[in-house]
Amino acid sequence: MIAKALEHNGAKVYIIGRRLEVLEKAALQAVRQSSNPSEFLLKKREIIPLQGDLTIKEDLSRIVDTITASDGYINLLIANAGISGPGSFSEFTNTYAVNTSAIFFAVIAFLNPLEAGNQRGNVEQKSQVIASSGLGAHNRLAMAGYAYSISKAAVTHMMKQFATSLHLMGLEAIWPIAKLSLEDGIPAGVIPPRGPGMIQDMSGAILYMTSKAGGYLNGNVSSYRRW
Repeated sequence: MIAKALEHNGAKVYIIGRRLEVLEKAALQAVRQSSNPSEFLLKKREIIPLQGDLTIKEDLSRIVDTITASDGYINLLIANAGISGPGSFSEFTNTYAVNTSAIFFAVIAFLNPLEAGNQRGNVEQKSQVIASSGLGAHNRLAMAGYAYSISKAAVTHMMKQFATSLHLMGLEAIWPIAKLSLEDGIPAGVIPPRGPGMIQDMSGAILYMTSKAGGYLNGNVSSYRRW
């Protein structure tokens, strides 16, 4: 939904993940769900799947090189992957690798393309880094598992630090609090809108943060408590 919202509003979007078939399906769904499919199909495809595991340094370097060779720059990096936990000792550690470490190394790897985006000046706001954290980062109940909650708390603090250090480089760091799905439901009292979150909720949030309207955001937590 993030990729679709950005692409439908004029952005060229690369989506990255381990399973190419899932990425291709997501890109195709964006076409089929367009409000004007016939017009959309006439456009050049601008949601581009790239297969890679961001917990593997070689994959990350290859992806950065591919995007740099194609475009030379990026204006926005969104880290949106996450897994729950824990299970075994190794699975607990792997939750950190995906939810926290991969975000850190992705930001570092894309610093040059992000700075190139600033130099290009094709948008008015500075280049941005956005990471999806989670309500578990602020919740005393480990609703999605201890490893998940602790790793997301680490993401939140890491982005606070990035917001300070990257600002010195002319970049901005933001982290929206991601939605959480629970099969057993959640008491209405903890959901002010008293309704499930919709695609438009996240789409609206991401378009605000990445537009000129969000140009002064830096080090902000954007929390939308809807499920």
